[in-house]
Amino acid sequence: EGVELGTPEQDEREERRRYVFSRFVRGEVDRVEIERHGVRIQIEKHGDAWRMLAPVEYPADTSAVEQLLSDLEFLEKERSVPRARAQARVGHPAAKLELRMRGRTIDLAVGEEDPTGRSVYLAVSGDEQIHLVPKEFVDALSRSADNYRSKKVSAIRATKVERIEIARGGASVRLDKRGSGWFFGPGSTLAGARASSSRVDDLLRDVEGLRAERFAPASAQEPDVTISVFEQGAREPKVVRLGPACPNQPHEVLARGDAMPAGATACVRDAIVAPATRSAEDLRERHVLLAREDEAQEVELSGRGAKIVLKRAGEVWRFREPADMPADRDAVDQMLRDLHAAEARGFLPAAEGARVGLSSP
Repeated sequence: EGVELGTPEQDEREERRRYVFSRFVRGEVDRVEIERHGVRIQIEKHGDAWRMLAPVEYPADTSAVEQLLSDLEFLEKERSVPRARAQARVGHPAAKLELRMRGRTIDLAVGEEDPTGRSVYLAVSGDEQIHLVPKEFVDALSRSADNYRSKKVSAIRATKVERIEIARGGASVRLDKRGSGWFFGPGSTLAGARASSSRVDDLLRDVEGLRAERFAPASAQEPDVTISVFEQGAREPKVVRLGPACPNQPHEVLARGDAMPAGATACVRDAIVAPATRSAEDLRERHVLLAREDEAQEVELSGRGAKIVLKRAGEVWRFREPADMPADRDAVDQMLRDLHAAEARGFLPAAEGARVGLSSP
């Protein structure tokens, strides 16, 4: 009948008759221990978070733990035999698992394959029968310890960031957020200039989304890039350090981040390197007009003694100067699209504007 961990309703009992566990509530499990090939993986739940305690102390990957618990919850028994008849089949377990649920410890032992090679024998403490379960269950217990380690590198929240400092090779760039835009901060020859919001926001999303592809021994090498991120109201930054290439992984780089324990090093995809190593000039805003055509409400064109003023009323554009009359909506929208698409190829010092016939807008 399976191990009963509680007193389920009759309909639930019937529904779960084909499973090893006649009742399994994931939220009641607060400890998991797996032992296979001499390696012990121990994971415990503290509050709402899972933490690995062995073979290393590390925040646990909640989704990986939940996958294991799901495998257990829906583990089907293909058939069952009395324990006395099959005890020898689990005498030398290939893998062992221990669960703690509501303070009660449940031990599982995975034994030999059956003659077909498609099933394995499984003994569960407190169960008078030994079950044959799909061989794939062994695969679930064969996942490495790294599979259960949190892959998160940084805990930054991109939408909460108000300042970024990027240091690389003795050079640094500071970016400050003002309203909805980004500007170069003090200490830069571009101080006060507008930065490309799209590139800065993309960088923040990339850092927020960094995930470990694998874990590496702690590296003594100095990082190539250090990204310090200050969130609203925070006194201390969250820091991500990107190092050289991961050993034997040409498309990955070493990384350390604020969401990782001290000394831990991960390998992350090297796609983060390009946006993180842009020069200040590459981060500079190059759009001539930031507003899109659907955001503009009024346009003023002036020069050589003439002036044109256009104003939007809902979906309609009208001239306000030199006379009040309808304007060609498509022509105005196309002009705005062209202006928004125009990008600077280079920059002159502000003092040079008058020399080339331009005054400050």
